[in-house]
Amino acid sequence: MDANEFNTILAKNLRGLKKHTCASSVRQGYKGTGSQKHKRQISVSWDQHDCSCDVWLLNGCVYFRSHYNSTGGRPNTRQPLPGCQDPIKVGDRSPGDVYGEILAYIKAWLPEG
Repeated sequence: MDANEFNTILAKNLRGLKKHTCASSVRQGYKGTGSQKHKRQISVSWDQHDCSCDVWLLNGCVYFRSHYNSTGGRPNTRQPLPGCQDPIKVGDRSPGDVYGEILAYIKAWLPEG
């Protein structure tokens, strides 16, 4: 499976974050074209936690760019998902396996409640 096909399937799987994490929205922010067609940016937000996360699907890796929005006197700060300073390597895994790892990191990162 090439990177474009893999990332297309994984991007569709990421819609499941609405169900599995009660995300308010899951939307595609960027989709590459031409030689960059394998790149995807998926923006996920949780209004109830006042936070959001961008998931970048690149060639063989998944990167997280995340932040909390200001709420309850908290300044607008960027806070990486725990353990995700390095990208998730796709390797020979299926899109479903990679989705499971993404889901685990996001669940650990989201505030309680």
